[in-house]
Amino acid sequence: MIISMALAAVFAPLTTAPKPKEASVVADSRFPLIQLPADFVSRRCTRRPRVGPGESVVMLDAQGPGCVRHFWVTMTQRDESMGKHVLLRISADGASKPQVEMALDHFFGVMLGHLPYRIESAPFKLLPKNGYNCYLPIPFAKSCKMELINRSDRSVTVWSMVNWQQYRNASGLSPYRLCATFAEELPAAERGSFLMADIAGRGFVAGFVKGIRHVDLSDAWYHTGGDLWLIDGESNPHAMRGIGVEDVFGYSFGMQESCSEWTGTPLLIKGDRKGQPTEVVGYRFFGPDPVAFESSIIVRFGSRANDTQSVVYYYLDERSKAPEVESPAEWQILGPFECNSADDFDRAEFPEQAPTEWPEQWEASFGQYAPPAGPLTFGPIAATSERSWLDFTRYLRPPARTNVGTQPANVSAYARTTIEAPKRRRVHFVVGFDDWLRLWLNGELVASLQHDSGFEVASILVKLKAGENELLVKLSNFDNEEWRLWALSFRIERH
Repeated sequence: MIISMALAAVFAPLTTAPKPKEASVVADSRFPLIQLPADFVSRRCTRRPRVGPGESVVMLDAQGPGCVRHFWVTMTQRDESMGKHVLLRISADGASKPQVEMALDHFFGVMLGHLPYRIESAPFKLLPKNGYNCYLPIPFAKSCKMELINRSDRSVTVWSMVNWQQYRNASGLSPYRLCATFAEELPAAERGSFLMADIAGRGFVAGFVKGIRHVDLSDAWYHTGGDLWLIDGESNPHAMRGIGVEDVFGYSFGMQESCSEWTGTPLLIKGDRKGQPTEVVGYRFFGPDPVAFESSIIVRFGSRANDTQSVVYYYLDERSKAPEVESPAEWQILGPFECNSADDFDRAEFPEQAPTEWPEQWEASFGQYAPPAGPLTFGPIAATSERSWLDFTRYLRPPARTNVGTQPANVSAYARTTIEAPKRRRVHFVVGFDDWLRLWLNGELVASLQHDSGFEVASILVKLKAGENELLVKLSNFDNEEWRLWALSFRIERH
């Protein structure tokens, strides 16, 4: 009896302690910004239809709230090339435009017209011979419809399984919806800027796939100046600049054929006379390190005249929009000019003269623009801004070889535009830039600013006159924290 009482005393706390509270919301293990209800019912939709030319099959038509956690597609073995001709369409919550609509092969990172090849990554597993597996979460609050459309001239048998979670309610469900955009230039522009995505709203980039066929043999295919991310020009401008194509994929001096969780090169074909790959496809997923944006993001890559394709995967809160801002859409760029020091930047170049005195052409013969690459002849360049951003490198990229050569440094240039004002008013010029900047309004110097430790934003109070106002900006570029980022964001705000 005494022993029984003692045991009861010892174990009493274990029987009376409250049970731990179960989590009501969990984060996706691969993409933690995606929050999902922890309480769910597991569902699956399995199909095996014969799809004729021009016909479609619905893989999933689910009513929410829910989230697709994995889907698998394959086709008859003799139709291994059909992924090029079968369109994947995904629409969540009755969107007026599908969030995903592209060739099945492109969505799964099969580029440049190849048959499916092995991909072993966290979001995608492309298994022999054409086992397409996607683990990107696809949340939805009301509905989700996934379709395959046969755009070929022959029938194909499709097998598919879609595993999804059904929730009791949308409490705790992520507002983000999976989106993807495909881009190609065959070939891309020589010394150009390949636009991979232009996205409005709030969200994050989850990753991308990029394919390049080496056509321009004047230099290595990866010597293009790398990636450029222009973020939140309407609200909080900041930017990221890469070095070479291979660098954003985490490689060193070119890319090697390999596959890992977040980065890989599933296709690499060697063969040209310099030992460079003739074709390469790489993927980069950011996982726990997403590229977030609040109002918009523009993703670009420096290019040479090579066949280029890409898919950008991102999540977007489709209730959000990029705010309307006042920003000049058209500019005229004048440059480049040598700028190695503060004295060089202080030197008044001819664009500071009256516009009627500007020459139609001038010659640049210094640094990266000097022989054997140059000298180069320039004239006034018509430039278009993107969501308040003006990228000087896009228009003034030198032809010099290597990554160092393709990204200008120790230079300055001017940009001018016209601002129309219905009446006299005081406004703020909100300017994001790196490194040194001067700004003239109607011929009067109103700001001289210097940022030596990265991209920053300044607000300048000015007076606009009624009618046409002439704006002139001078911007330098050095090799510092943002590695030769030569861009500015400019918008006008009420005082």
